[in-house]
Amino acid sequence: MFIGALVRPALSEIRLDWKTLRAMPSVLKAFRGGDDHLLSSVGRILEKDGFRMVGIKDVAPDLLMPQGRLTRAIPNADANADIARGREVLRALSLFDIGQAAIVIDGHVLGVEDIEGTDGLLARVARLRAEGRIRAKPARGVLVKAPKSGQDLRFDLPTLGPRTIEGAAAAQLAGIAIVAGNTIVAEPQAMIEAADKAGLLSPVCPRDGAEASLHDRAQDIPGRDGRIGDRLGAGLMKVLRQRLGDAVRFEGVGGLTMAREGLVSLFPIEELSIMGFTAVARKLPMILARVRETADAAIMAAPDIL
Repeated sequence: MFIGALVRPALSEIRLDWKTLRAMPSVLKAFRGGDDHLLSSVGRILEKDGFRMVGIKDVAPDLLMPQGRLTRAIPNADANADIARGREVLRALSLFDIGQAAIVIDGHVLGVEDIEGTDGLLARVARLRAEGRIRAKPARGVLVKAPKSGQDLRFDLPTLGPRTIEGAAAAQLAGIAIVAGNTIVAEPQAMIEAADKAGLLSPVCPRDGAEASLHDRAQDIPGRDGRIGDRLGAGLMKVLRQRLGDAVRFEGVGGLTMAREGLVSLFPIEELSIMGFTAVARKLPMILARVRETADAAIMAAPDIL
């Protein structure tokens, strides 16, 4: 799988060996297009050489966001209209393989993601506000992030993290909208806390057919979702709050779905997303320490329900 940031190299920087020379016609074609065209083409070259390319959905589905809401703030009608416009814009731009983000304020498309990335787009809007060229009131408008229509979802999924929240706050937006099942959230606990502190909304919108590639539809197998426990815990929390009122307080360890229901996790649950005997053995001291930490916290809290 492909991991990490990638700067598109110049062809003159590619070191040639015999296999590379044989693949050069395909490499040259790959460079004649946007990022999705390049990455998917390189993936096909590697597959022809015997590699099996996989994506985040195949190896770490817990990193992909379920449908719902990441933060406490709820989108109003204006925000929902901006989100819908942003998704329309990104679907229309997919044909040109340009970017995965757009900013819309009161129906006006202020910018789309380019080579600078999402951080650059947010910095551009913040600068335009500071220069007085954006007259919309603060806390209006939404950054919409979504994969391109027909994109190979094994590569280059939209990503959201604390730095994105900082950029959205600096741009004085109302929030950020992402797409369920097709967006990675980095440092989710820190990101949610920062977004709530800034009062930003962050709905996770349902996918539509245009945002699912052939690979995604083939791989989207029910039962492979690693967030079942988190969803069950969140469902229980919701029922308890309905029956006991808002005074009920939750403590413990959970993921993003439980966080949306009010849980502040003792530590990021992602620390325990470990697969394979060797990986578990290597992390065993940390796992045991987290178990003891959780048990001690339960004793100190003296909960009414355990």
